[in-house]
Amino acid sequence: MECPVCKNEVNTEEGLLCPECMTDLEIFESISCSERRSRRLRWWATILTVIIVLLLALASAAYFFILKDQVSKNTEHEALIQEQSLALQRLETENQRLSQAMLEMGSVKDSLEKIIQTQQAQVTAQSTDREKTAKNNTTVQPASTDIIHIVKPGESLQSLALRYYGDKYQYLRIIKDNGLKNPDHIWVGQKLKIVKPTRKP
Repeated sequence: MECPVCKNEVNTEEGLLCPECMTDLEIFESISCSERRSRRLRWWATILTVIIVLLLALASAAYFFILKDQVSKNTEHEALIQEQSLALQRLETENQRLSQAMLEMGSVKDSLEKIIQTQQAQVTAQSTDREKTAKNNTTVQPASTDIIHIVKPGESLQSLALRYYGDKYQYLRIIKDNGLKNPDHIWVGQKLKIVKPTRKP
């Protein structure tokens, strides 16, 4: 090695003492070894730094692509969730509308039931009044002879069949015997023939 003091070449195999200036070269040899080790360490540190930078770049690129794909999926999921939310809102609105319609139908049903009950009560009262009036005003006829009945207010073919035959469905017999074309239209004062009534009026 070269003596750093006198620049003389010294054979380290003969000793670590410079024959010219008598400088102890052991310290310089240690320093030289340390410098060589330091250069090797710096070289490896540089290589490791480059490898780490490359790995970080690869990781960043992979994260970017993964994140981009995840963002795309999240966007699709958000759109699907919004669509489902809108569909759910429409269903809730339709359900509320149907519930309101059912409530209204229930109210209409109650009103119709009240009207029907009122009409039934009126019909029952009218039937009772007609029966009383008929008993008071109709002349008793023999059950085996035909009679002529004059229609009074509130009377119908069924009520006449019930009065003279004891069965309201015998009104078809009255229709046939009188040749009526429209049994729903009889008028007050109309004369109807009752053929062989089975009961007293």
